Amino acid sequence: MSEGFNPRILGIFCNWCCYAAADSAGVSRYQYPPNVRVIRVMCTGRIDTRFILEAFRLQADGVFIGGCHLGECHYQTGNYEALIMAELTRQVLKDCGVRPDRMALEWASAAEGPRYVELITNYTNKIKGYGELGSLEDEDPKPLIVRHLTAAVKAAENMKVRSAFGNVAKKLHKEWDYSPDRISKEVAEKVMPAFRRQRLIEETKLLVKDKELLTNKELIKELSISDEEFDAIIKALSKLKGISIEEGIIKLAS
Repeated sequence: MSEGFNPRILGIFCNWCCYAAADSAGVSRYQYPPNVRVIRVMCTGRIDTRFILEAFRLQADGVFIGGCHLGECHYQTGNYEALIMAELTRQVLKDCGVRPDRMALEWASAAEGPRYVELITNYTNKIKGYGELGSLEDEDPKPLIVRHLTAAVKAAENMKVRSAFGNVAKKLHKEWDYSPDRISKEVAEKVMPAFRRQRLIEETKLLVKDKELLTNKELIKELSISDEEFDAIIKALSKLKGISIEEGIIKLAS
């Protein structure tokens, strides 16, 4: 555990269950870590991946999402939709060089104040053990992680990415199959390719803006991408206004 480290944790809680559980724990004077800063939402099904990515971009050390138990959602299926959102977020975080379990999705009913205390205490202790964002990630230094996350936030707004996510959500709802393996497989195959491609495009735009010009070799090195991904990025960039590609040089259009 990192000595003296006080993690900055964002909590996003369902109004009907986890937020009420937190309120119950406070009224009952249970003791638990004060590191979580809470945003209350009406349903975990309304939480967008980009909200979580933005929190990490702003250097939160962890994000804890708390909702109703499955089958007890005030809006019937909101927390099932949150399962898909959470899996996409984990895969994106991993792609950006962030430990996926820095984000947690847990359930606690309004009557489960003690369970809430246990969940928050265990999660906070885990994040304390990891240290601040970037200090225990496997490969990427913190500035690089922030750049990845900045691009990922923009990618999460892309309509093709959002359509791919929506199609997966509709398919799983229709088949009523929310098993972890199925969700992971659908997200990895149907959403992540589009998300990663758009994230790399957005990151290339950030690099060009920062460096003013970039050679093809520099781009491949900066992004650690395959030839296939490089070709896809160049093709996409060639259609954008404000970017010029000439003789192996990518730069801002004059």
